[in-house]
Parts: sequence; C-alpha cells; structure tokens
Amino acid sequence: MKKTALLLIISILIVSILSVSGCSKKEETNSEKAKDIEKQTENTPMNLTLLGMSASGPGLIMMNGVAECINKSYPNSVVTIVPGNNGTNVPRINNNEADIAMSDNVFTSAGAAGEAPYDKKMDNLASLAVMQPQVFQIVANSNLGIDSFDQIIKNKMKVRISLGLAGGAWPYFFEKLLAEYGLTIDDMSNWGCEILYQGIGDSCQMLSDDRIDVIVAAVFVPTPNIQELSKNKDIVLLKLEPEMINNLCEKYGYFNSDIKTEYYDFLDEDIPSLHTNSILIVPKNSSDENVYKITKSIVENLDYLKTVHSSFADISEEKLVEDLDYPLHPGAEKYYREKGIIK
Repeated sequence: MKKTALLLIISILIVSILSVSGCSKKEETNSEKAKDIEKQTENTPMNLTLLGMSASGPGLIMMNGVAECINKSYPNSVVTIVPGNNGTNVPRINNNEADIAMSDNVFTSAGAAGEAPYDKKMDNLASLAVMQPQVFQIVANSNLGIDSFDQIIKNKMKVRISLGLAGGAWPYFFEKLLAEYGLTIDDMSNWGCEILYQGIGDSCQMLSDDRIDVIVAAVFVPTPNIQELSKNKDIVLLKLEPEMINNLCEKYGYFNSDIKTEYYDFLDEDIPSLHTNSILIVPKNSSDENVYKITKSIVENLDYLKTVHSSFADISEEKLVEDLDYPLHPGAEKYYREKGIIK
C-alpha cells in the first residue's frame, strides 16, 4: 500500500514537471514569435502621403528629402508627395488627408486656437520636428531706387508685387505687415499697385522679365531661385523697419532674423527681417508606431538631409526640437526620449 502511494506521488511529480516544462517552452516560443513580429513590423515599408509646398522652391526640396529619409530607413516604402502650402496644409492634416505635412509655427498655432485665418479650432494636430526657418525676403528690382519697404508705403509707389500662392505664409504675413501701417491689400490696389499670387519660381522669372517689380517670399536662405535671379538681374532685398519687426514678433509669434551677407553675393550688408519656424506636422490620431518610424528615419538620415539644401547644413538632432512651441505627437516624443534628444 505504501509502495503504491509512493509510486502515485512520483507519477504526479513527473507529470507536473513535464507540464511546467511544456508551458515554459510554449511561453518561450510565444515570446520569440512576438519579438519576430515586432522586428518585422519595425522594418515594414511604409505607405505615406506627404503634403509639400508649391511645385517649385525649397519647401518641395525639403519634403523630397524627408521622403528619401523614409525610403532609406524603410526600403520599398511608397511615399507620395502632394503640393500644398503652409496655410492649407494645417486643415488638411487636421482632416487626416495626409500623414505628414510642412507648415510653420504661426499657422499651426492659429489652427489650434481657431484664430484667423481659420474660423474654428482644430484638435487633431501634433508636431513631429522643427526643420529650418522660413525667412521673409522682400526682393525688388534695383531700378526702383529704394532699399526699404517703408519707402513703397510712404511714397505710395505703384509697384507690381507678387505675394506667393493664395492661402500661404507670404500673403498672410504681408497682410499683417500692412496692418501695422493701418493699410490693406485693397488700399495698395486702389493707389495703383498690381497684386499677383505666384510661387517663388514663377515670381523670380517674372521679375527677371520685368513683368513685376517686387517679390514677397518666406523661404529658406539662401534661396536658389533668388540666387539665380541675381545673376542676370540687379536686385536688392528691402529692409523692414525695426518697429514693424518687433510688433509682428510680439503679436503673432514671428522671430527676429537677419539675412546675412554670406547668404547672397549681391548683399553689401545684413538685412533685418523676421522668420517663422517650418515644422513637420501630423494628425494627432496617427498611430504612435507610424510617427515613431517617421521620426526615426529623419534622425537616422540627418547627414543625408544636410546635403539636400544649403540651408540644412547646420541641422542637428537638438535643433529638431528647439523652439518647438507646439506639442509633439507621442510617437515622436517616444523616439526623442529613447535617443536622449529630450529628457
């Protein structure tokens, strides 16, 4: 009887050991499978739509650079770039019409607050990275005989002026600048100015052909289109009055900026101006995984990104989150924290 009971106990112990061993192996197998799935997901090609800027100009160059970063980190990804502009990109991202877009701090903050030029608050916006400043450059035919924008206003000069594409940062800034003088675009038209809305490429060509006199642009510096224009046309960059610059910075979130002589051969002195920060924005409801991967691809390929445009030469990991006054998407924040870029 005792022998039978002992055998029974031994049998139960053996079954228990085998059962535990089996569970352990099963758990180990499941863990390995989970890691394999995670690794496969991490390296999975992406299918993304990017909202860029106009069909010509530095903004498009930058977005092409971002697309290439994604392809370098995630080969065989399908990245489609659709034209856009700073102003219209904000509501389009809010409406999930694309995965990532370029805009700036002024438009993004206005969208979140529901302030002009928007008529309602947008709650589906998040930032991914600061790229480069978009510096306001007022280019004029030197035949006008002026060196400041103030002279156009005070003398009510009848100039033909291109303000960039409608809905973009250029006309929005110009309206704010005129408001500091107590004027509107209609006021300028009424005293004989001709107002056009063309992108940087077309604007520079028109000034070269004497079809316009002035360009108002918010682009990276140096701007290749402006450099090229200066080779066959005598042009100047018009100064802005310090009071105007300070007022716009205080009221709307612009930043003081200087266009330095090192940027353009035709400059004899630094030109006081102001800029916005170009930022990459994403829908707030984007998956953390997707935004994490996009952020990772940009950081991993910063050396490449420095080569796509001369204004990116000093871009760094730290600058991607510098002066970023709009909340990061959790996926981007996770990557930056893992890398130690933010604490």
